[in-house]
Amino acid sequence: MKLSILAILVTLWASLLVAARPNEDRHKDDKGGGHRGDDDKDGHHHGDDDDDDGRHHHSAPAIPIRGGTFHGTPSAPSPGHEGGDEEDEGPKIPIGKPRGPITPSSPHVNLTIMGGSNINTNNPIAKRQGCGGGGVVFNTSTLFGTNGGQPSEPSGARAGNVIFSTANFLAAISLDGGVTFHSIDPTIYSGAANPATDSGFCCDQIVQYLPSIDRFAWLLQYWNNASGANKLRVITFHPRDVDTKGINSWIYLDILSTDLKLTGKLDAGELAVGNNQLWLAATNTGFGLVVLRIPIAALDVVGSFTYWYTDVKNGGTAYLSRLSQRPGDTLFWGGHSTLGITMRIFKWPEAGTTYFWNDIRINDWPADPTKFVATCPNNAAINWVYSAAFATVLGSTRRSTNEVWFAWAAPSGGGFPNVHIQIAQINTANWPTLHLVRQWQIWNPDFAFIYPAFYTNNCGDVGVTVMFGGGKFNPTSAVGIATSDGILTQTVYYPELSGVCDARFGDYLTVRSADGFDFEGFVYAEQNVSGIERNVRYVEFHRG
Repeated sequence: MKLSILAILVTLWASLLVAARPNEDRHKDDKGGGHRGDDDKDGHHHGDDDDDDGRHHHSAPAIPIRGGTFHGTPSAPSPGHEGGDEEDEGPKIPIGKPRGPITPSSPHVNLTIMGGSNINTNNPIAKRQGCGGGGVVFNTSTLFGTNGGQPSEPSGARAGNVIFSTANFLAAISLDGGVTFHSIDPTIYSGAANPATDSGFCCDQIVQYLPSIDRFAWLLQYWNNASGANKLRVITFHPRDVDTKGINSWIYLDILSTDLKLTGKLDAGELAVGNNQLWLAATNTGFGLVVLRIPIAALDVVGSFTYWYTDVKNGGTAYLSRLSQRPGDTLFWGGHSTLGITMRIFKWPEAGTTYFWNDIRINDWPADPTKFVATCPNNAAINWVYSAAFATVLGSTRRSTNEVWFAWAAPSGGGFPNVHIQIAQINTANWPTLHLVRQWQIWNPDFAFIYPAFYTNNCGDVGVTVMFGGGKFNPTSAVGIATSDGILTQTVYYPELSGVCDARFGDYLTVRSADGFDFEGFVYAEQNVSGIERNVRYVEFHRG
């Protein structure tokens, strides 16, 4: 009898121990699925169904850190660094075995020049205030700079008639809704190099607008110092504090890679604006993505505050990935745990300091990195797509409360004769169970598509910017609109065709929606004018 009571007590004690540690993997003997170095030491099982059953999801606590904002003061302009802005190779991801033939699930996408033959359309029309319409209408297309560095990486945001735009090494301001732009020098606001933390302003600028505090958020990346460390700077300023000469008042937050306990630098920064949080992501080169949650209210005043960040050890599958735009109360981001078959989706609710992830079996897609090639029309020896963009989730947006879109560039293979974009629409309503709503492609039999960017408006339409090239086309940017049925009119529109082909066209484009109806695209093209000239451009468009 005593032995029976003792056995019951031991069993109860063991059950309580298991319940107290819900995040530990209880499937260490599972052999299926992909695992990757330090990113996923215990492995994840992936079944043959499209949906993950939720039994293998994980969570981790975010790490708190104290930071502070300071008043900005102008510094003397400093010369830019020579040399490329290179993304180091990330952790290796296994390639999965497809279940059957790989074929397109959507019609191919065509090209058309926007607004007829005139590439400069400074003729704003009445703002759209409703949803629907079978076509795409263009309001404005204006150059905001030239030769912002290679790659140009344009970004920007709009607040009323004020537009703040960037392109790697340059920045420009419009006060008249995009009719004219005035160049400013970013190094005046980035400050001088500090050998203890960085080697000065580098590149990779991102811009968002924070409506709750009426400020722009401007992210700048710095070169690494002799120890390999660097920093990011977030500058915020009111639209009323700018004029044609620049920004008259601003505050800033510096984020040091060493403060985040990282080895090496932070690269390829990204911003997303939630209800109450500014989400920032950057890749710790060679290791993985780090996501930070910064209270928006803290970026409106000078002072100290606490923000939170993820453990880089959990970010290897999302290396160089972008964040879901318009995230609302919950941020999502994603990557691939097994190339060609399985995605890993992360979520972080604004209200908590714990983030979660789970895997989902998606439809097969070609994943041979040796076929990630798109050559120049007049020189087959030049591959203009950057290898770091292979399978990287560069396009993401929360299209509705329960549906998030993820997009990445895939190589040729199966029924896809060229590099193309895969889009997975994933329902997250029953987290941790994930459901693949639809998977489709932006592709063409004659040329490549790459570098997607997404943003959702109030209508549930998704603004799109992409790059295309190969075949008879030099690499060029285009814009479009997507709905639940795919690309509207099965066409994307370019404001200007590139006249020259350069190695490594990229690394990202940007699309926003300031008023919830119109979209603002930040794109570029290249011309040969006494050497390669990169024309970065602001394009405003909507459905109509």
